[in-house]
Amino acid sequence: MKGYPIDIREIPIFCINMDRRKDRWEWFQSQPGVKHLPHLERFSAVDGKTIDILHDPRISMRTKNNVLNDTRRSHDEIENSGAIGASLSHSSIWKKFLEEHPEKEYCLVFEDDSNVPADIVQLLLQKSADLKELPGGFDIWLLNCNFLTYKVKPLSNSWTQPGNFWGFSAYIITRDGAKSMLEDAIPVEMHIDRLANMKCELGLMKVVIHNTVRIGNVLGKSDIQLKGCKICDVPETLHEVRMVHTYFLYGVVAYAALISVLYSRSSL
Repeated sequence: MKGYPIDIREIPIFCINMDRRKDRWEWFQSQPGVKHLPHLERFSAVDGKTIDILHDPRISMRTKNNVLNDTRRSHDEIENSGAIGASLSHSSIWKKFLEEHPEKEYCLVFEDDSNVPADIVQLLLQKSADLKELPGGFDIWLLNCNFLTYKVKPLSNSWTQPGNFWGFSAYIITRDGAKSMLEDAIPVEMHIDRLANMKCELGLMKVVIHNTVRIGNVLGKSDIQLKGCKICDVPETLHEVRMVHTYFLYGVVAYAALISVLYSRSSL
């Protein structure tokens, strides 16, 4: 078990911010909780608009095709350069954490739209004491995310494994977690938060949330999720497909019965 509680004043902290978005960095720094983070470092994000999508070896062939042809068939897949930049930014931070802070077990990562509560130091000190409930520790502790409630897995009184989650605006990652994510982050094949979700669901790493910690983020224009994907809103598993098919057949039968009744009445 790694050391706990976690004092974030003693670990490396990064905020991902693009050079052309000085407004976001200024907003992030203006939050009252930031003054309590002595080791906070602004990380110059990879700007997706500057990437040579076709020839960059860090990008998978599927992702190249999706971005250049503006297509995708799954919410996991990437179809814009901003999401590639985000993925490369997060993976670059993990590499920096491992190489430049070999003595540190944890690293805290923010995206520049994340909230930083005034009491964040005490909040995480207090809640991380509950890690005693997780003998095996964690790889990533999400401080803010979205997830499907019916897919969550309770781990203890205080901790839950989120199901089908998305959102990487704030999290604490361990050295083992960083190493695990770097094994599959390059070439970029999917959204970086969805990669973590997939590895978690396959049992390859442990991603957790504390049941009482959600620091939130500011909703606004995203450089990653530029638009929706209605064609991606389809059943994800064969079981769900069968359920949709069954409900469709029930609907057809019910409709046919209704037409039959109405026809019979009109013939009287």
